[in-house]
This record gives sequence, C-alpha cells and structure tokens, in this order.
Amino acid sequence: MVASPIVRETDDATEIGNLMRHALWLQNDLVSDGFFVRGGLSLGSLHVSDHVLFGPALVEAYDLESRAAVHPRIVLSRPAAETQRGTAGGSMLMCDDDGQTFVDYLGATFQEPEDPYPVLQGHRDTVVDRLHVTRRRKRQWEKYRWLAEYHNAVMRRQLPKAGELLIAAEAMTWEFSSFD
Repeated sequence: MVASPIVRETDDATEIGNLMRHALWLQNDLVSDGFFVRGGLSLGSLHVSDHVLFGPALVEAYDLESRAAVHPRIVLSRPAAETQRGTAGGSMLMCDDDGQTFVDYLGATFQEPEDPYPVLQGHRDTVVDRLHVTRRRKRQWEKYRWLAEYHNAVMRRQLPKAGELLIAAEAMTWEFSSFD
C-alpha cells in the first residue's frame, strides 16, 4: 500500500499525480520482473499510524482493486481521475471501454530518457509467453489477453509504424475444437 497526505502547500492534482508516478514506477519495476499487478487509487480521508490503517479512502481503494480493476491495472476513483483532467498527469492515464481510468505504465516508458524499445520488446515477449503458458487456464489467460490488447493499443498510439512490437492476434484468440 502506498498512501500520501495532501498537505496545505499542494493540491489534490499534484498529490494524485505524484501517487500515479509512484504507481507506474512500481508497476514497471514489477513488470520487468514478470509480475503484473492490479490496484486502486482513491482520494479521501485515511488514518495511518504505526499499526492501524483505516478510512473511506482505504475502503474505496480496496473496492477499486478487488472489483473494478479486474485486469492487471491500477484503477483511479472518479474523483482522483478528475483531478488530472487538463494536467500533465492526464498523459499518464488511459480509459478502458469498461469506463475505468487507469495508470498507463506502458505509455509512460515513452516519457523516459532511455530508449523504450527494450522495455516494449520485453513486455511483448513476456505477455506472449504468458498467453502460451496459460492457454488451458482461461481465467489466467484472460488476464494476459487484456494485457496484450493494452500493449497493442499503446503501440498503435505511440509507434504506429512499429508493427514488429505488436502482439499477433493469433496469440490472443481463444481456440475451439470439435467434440469428436
């Protein structure tokens, strides 16, 4: 869990933007080790002490992670997402067709000074491998199918001429066979 107080010298947009940056760095680090995670990012009251953590923001973040995220993504609550509208932080977000706004960790690689190709190739290769390995476990496979669709959406938006970085449709297609 990552939490941050909103202090008087800053505003909600700045603090949510900072939390989003922490989330995408953490997500990129975990992805580079082969771990795809989901989470929730909310805006609201939270009590934090040495051994106790509670409050409506925690409950909302948990609900976002467990019910809304579904796929490996960090979903923002509507109020948290709205703080980023019209700010530089908005470029770190994507919207899914299910209406959820999430941290675009893959797109953020284009904002780094290093060449994004090795990261993108590694992401592609890991997702393709996981699609293959989980082929018979549909629930897990769906997680990687979503990642493949996300990967391709980012590639088409950021590098429309880099077809070699796309994940082939055949890798994302559910296979059927006859009964006999």
